[in-house]
Amino acid sequence: MSHWTTIKTEFKKKSALLKALQMLYPDNEIVTDAVCRGYYEGQQEKCDVVVEDKTGHHDLGYRVTEDGSYEQIIDWYGVNWTSKSFVDDNLKQRYAAEVLKETADEQGMFYDEVMKLNGEMELTIESY
Repeated sequence: MSHWTTIKTEFKKKSALLKALQMLYPDNEIVTDAVCRGYYEGQQEKCDVVVEDKTGHHDLGYRVTEDGSYEQIIDWYGVNWTSKSFVDDNLKQRYAAEVLKETADEQGMFYDEVMKLNGEMELTIESY
């Protein structure tokens, strides 16, 4: 029985996705071109990016679709190391910030990022 959930995202830049995941999941291994493990032993999906669950189950995966965007893949059954709301609320914001920072670097601009105590992020981008 499969409990896989696949969600289309707007993520297209692998480097920004990797940086965002590394920031949000500093204690987890982030690997590329790996299998995403589900709840049941042997249940796996091939993915381009995987956030590995330390217990050996319930990885969070992303794979590229035909249009170049990533789809999120996870078996949410029994997951206790992350939540759908954490991914939804934080990953989109963190990914967008990483895309903006990469774009600023590419265009010779500099940026300053401040995380406020209330969880808000302030990103200022300026040209030289």
